[in-house]
Amino acid sequence: MAQPIDTLGKAARLGMLVRAECPCGNVRHFLATDLMMLLGGGRDPITLKFRCTRCRPKTRISLVEVDWDRPPRVSIDKPIFKERRVVGWMQQRLK
Repeated sequence: MAQPIDTLGKAARLGMLVRAECPCGNVRHFLATDLMMLLGGGRDPITLKFRCTRCRPKTRISLVEVDWDRPPRVSIDKPIFKERRVVGWMQQRLK
């Protein structure tokens, strides 16, 4: 029987994306592995808090399963590190 994906660690093992979607249409994709490195592998992805830079309402979080043989054409946000701290996020195309 399949187990539910309830932690970032499980999502990272499966190579999933975390999608943060705002009602105004702003959508961001993050690699579960990047978020796991920053927030820990035991965090529930649904409880993560993201802010929209346009309107700041409550965002909807979902997990996206990726077929790495045919990756989707989406931009993902990668953390930028300086002296072991995250100083910003950079958008990259998923290869």
